[in-house]
Amino acid sequence: MAEITALVQELEAVKAKVAELEAALAKVQDTRTEARRNFARLVKGGLDERQEKQQEQETPPCCLETTVAVLEVRPTKKGGIRAWCQDTETGEKVAVYAKDAAGKKLAESVRKKVRIHYRALDAGWYTVKVS
Repeated sequence: MAEITALVQELEAVKAKVAELEAALAKVQDTRTEARRNFARLVKGGLDERQEKQQEQETPPCCLETTVAVLEVRPTKKGGIRAWCQDTETGEKVAVYAKDAAGKKLAESVRKKVRIHYRALDAGWYTVKVS
């Protein structure tokens, strides 16, 4: 009789361990499913929430923003614009390059202050947006 009681207790302990393992397995499967969904989104070109929020904002992703005084503007050989500007916040003078609508607006802004969204280059800034 004592042997049966000991076996029943062992069986209950094994059932408890099996329940713990099943719960852990379910958690791992949920994590795996979520990882597969994220991978599929990335492969299909989907964006995570941070990137979507950046796109919703007015500033293009990966850009810096500042106000500059446009001192001088010249066309480049490739049809773009090279403007010599002074950052109003730091006083730094920098070459600012732009094309298309941003270049046109920059060219019209000589001796004026404009707000630019830019990417830093080795020699100056490339303007993405001028406002």
